[in-house]
Amino acid sequence: MLIRSAAAFAALSLLACHPSSRVPEDAAILYDVKFSSPENTVGHLPATVPEGGEQKFPSNIITRVFFGQPTVVAKLCGLEQPLQLAVAHGTQGMEGVEILLDQAHAHYRVELDLCVVRLDTPPLSSQKAQLAVFLDIAEAYALAFMATGDIGVVDPNLAPETVQNPKVVARYEPGKPMHLAFDFDVQTQRWQVAIDGKQVYDGPLQATITRAVRVVIRGNPQNEAAIDNLLIWAQRALPGEVSPPISGQDK
Repeated sequence: MLIRSAAAFAALSLLACHPSSRVPEDAAILYDVKFSSPENTVGHLPATVPEGGEQKFPSNIITRVFFGQPTVVAKLCGLEQPLQLAVAHGTQGMEGVEILLDQAHAHYRVELDLCVVRLDTPPLSSQKAQLAVFLDIAEAYALAFMATGDIGVVDPNLAPETVQNPKVVARYEPGKPMHLAFDFDVQTQRWQVAIDGKQVYDGPLQATITRAVRVVIRGNPQNEAAIDNLLIWAQRALPGEVSPPISGQDK
C-alpha cells in the first residue's frame, strides 16, 4: 500500500494544521501545501518533486510545474504567500501546476483556496474557460472560471459540449478568495463541488484512473489568479499494490 506506516509521524504533523472536523479519522492525507516558508520562497517557483522523482505521501509540496513560471508571492488577492498563476509569464499563453494522486483509494477530497485577480475577454471564442481546476480521472473533468464572472462545470464524457461551453453552476467576484472543495469517488462514480461550504454541483462520473489534479490559467494576457492551502485526503484503500506516481511522467 502506498501510504506506509513510516509516514505516520509526518501525517500527524500535517493533520495538526487543520481542525479535526476537516479530515476524517480513517482518511490518508496526501497533500497539505501552503506555499509558505521554508519549503517555498517568495519570488521563486514553488517547491516541487525533482523531475523523474517519486511522489511520496503525505507531502507539503506539489508535484510539478508543467507550464510557465508560477511564482510564490508575499500577498495577492487577499491570500498570504500564495502561488500566483499569470498568463503573462506562461508558456505559449498557459501556466499551470500538477499534483499527482496515488490511485490507491476509492474516494478523494480536494480542497484549496482560489482567488481570481482578473479574467478578461478571451482572445479565442472557444476559450471561455480561462482558469480551471482539473480532475484527471482519466478524462479531464473541471471547474472552470470565465471572464463573465460565471463558474462552470466541464464534463467531457456525459456532456461533451461543456468543453467549450461549461455548464454554469455559480459565480465569483474578482479579488474575493473562495474555498473550493471537490469530492470524487471511483466506486460510486459521482463527483461533487462545493464553494465556501455550499454544494453547487453533484453529478455522475466516468472514472477509472485517479491520475492528478491540475490548476491552469490561459487566454487573455491580463489573466491572473492565486491559489493556496491545498489539502487532499483519500479514503477506502483499494486492494492490491499500487506503483508510486513519478514526476514528469504522463500516464
